[in-house]
Amino acid sequence: MSTEVEIKLPVQNLKVFLGKLGGLRPRRVSERKFEDNFVLDLPQMKLRQKGLLLRVRRENDNGMLTFKGPLQFSRDFKVREELETEVNPAEVLEIFQRLGYKISFRYQKYRTVYQARAGTGKKEPWLVRVMIDETPIGNYVELEGEPQGVSRIAEALGYTKKEFIRESYYSLFLSYCKKNGCPSREMVFR
Repeated sequence: MSTEVEIKLPVQNLKVFLGKLGGLRPRRVSERKFEDNFVLDLPQMKLRQKGLLLRVRRENDNGMLTFKGPLQFSRDFKVREELETEVNPAEVLEIFQRLGYKISFRYQKYRTVYQARAGTGKKEPWLVRVMIDETPIGNYVELEGEPQGVSRIAEALGYTKKEFIRESYYSLFLSYCKKNGCPSREMVFR
């Protein structure tokens, strides 16, 4: 069991953002990959009502099953329990559907993952995962790690705490659809 601490940040210009990120001399952890994400829920959205998330992520033939617990209090960060394990995505989706779970939301993105150091001394060795997400509703970066490290990397990239986003892609998608008058079924590339 682990605790995930993260924020999202809007990326207006990907080329400018990549230039700023390059100044931090990050290490690329993963090349740009397409992800297809399926959020599962029980009838009457029982998991969402409890603040829980069950997701199957597919990258080619590889998959990840993720459980996220309810949000923990934090003014600046999205903090929650997270459990993950590798799975066969098609098989695990079939198993959950046979158990009565339904796909409540599907979203896609292209993700590139970096790791950046948020400190230079022995007391500040915080490593922060920097995940660039290209989505159908715009580009975002997710920063994940210790709160101090996340804040330092965000600041080094030119962001303030006022710009920290704690919302899920589902919430961002609903806001986007409301603003742009589009149906809010799936956040997929068309």
